[in-house]
Amino acid sequence: MPNQVWAVDITYIKMGKKHMYLTAIIDWFSRYIVRWALSDTLETASVLKALKRANARHGYPAIINSDQGSQFTSKEYIEYLRQNGIRQSMDGKARWVDNVIIERWFRSLKCECIYISEFDSPKALCNGISNYIDEYNNARPHTAHGGDYPVEAYLRTINPPRLHTIGSALRSLRSLWADPIDHRSQSVITLFKKTV
Repeated sequence: MPNQVWAVDITYIKMGKKHMYLTAIIDWFSRYIVRWALSDTLETASVLKALKRANARHGYPAIINSDQGSQFTSKEYIEYLRQNGIRQSMDGKARWVDNVIIERWFRSLKCECIYISEFDSPKALCNGISNYIDEYNNARPHTAHGGDYPVEAYLRTINPPRLHTIGSALRSLRSLWADPIDHRSQSVITLFKKTV
């Protein structure tokens, strides 16, 4: 079921002589990217921003898994999870395989988008990531769900009767993803309800 376990992690993306840091949150069941944020620092604030936006759009997971990075062991992060009844799960030291779902997704993003593109600004990088996630969530069949897209697997089990009434119409919905820049913010759930 969606929203049982989410994984969150940060990866760096080299841009010229500096780095940008991508925080991504994925639903383990559906492989749906529920939220992401891009920052030029490794501060906890960026992680909390992504998590709060994910919670506002998709509710709260029962468990969230991460590595043992300082952002995920910070007082602010732990307190936010506690206040919202989210159980924290952490990888063992040097055990990236514990969070393999998000690690594999980062690898795919970098190989299919980042490494083959020359993003010349944070805005261009942000747009590239947004387009990749939109395609990943809404137009890429996933073998774990019999060829369904992550958005279909995520929404079908959250609200089966509504999804059944629109059948394959979900396949044609585009731009369901709201990127971390507020100028295009619309939630998947809001768009889904408008289609019913």
